Amino acid sequence: MTAFDRDARPNRASRLLTALFDVRWMIAGLFALYGVILAVHGACCWSDNDEIKTGGLRMTLWSGLAMIAVAVFFAAWAWLRPSTRGQDTRAESQASPSVPEPELDLAATARPTLTRP
Repeated sequence: MTAFDRDARPNRASRLLTALFDVRWMIAGLFALYGVILAVHGACCWSDNDEIKTGGLRMTLWSGLAMIAVAVFFAAWAWLRPSTRGQDTRAESQASPSVPEPELDLAATARPTLTRP
């Protein structure tokens, strides 16, 4: 193993930062925050005026619960399928049999030159 190979492997801190700044965690956090705010508001602050506007349906409560469900989906997705960005995949490619690259015949692919009469 060369020094380049050791430096190319991600360490624990870089894997943690990659997982921490995964956009799915951020989306889950924002949906959870706004969902909790809406759910609490819909459960506690119900007025007759709101009932008239929505036809008896507690829209903020249901919207908040739906946003919490979306947050759970994103968090589960990020937890079950973590980001593989920055991880070394060369070990997997070396385990599979390699196919030699075809040689390129430059003479056959050269562009024809125009000659003047």
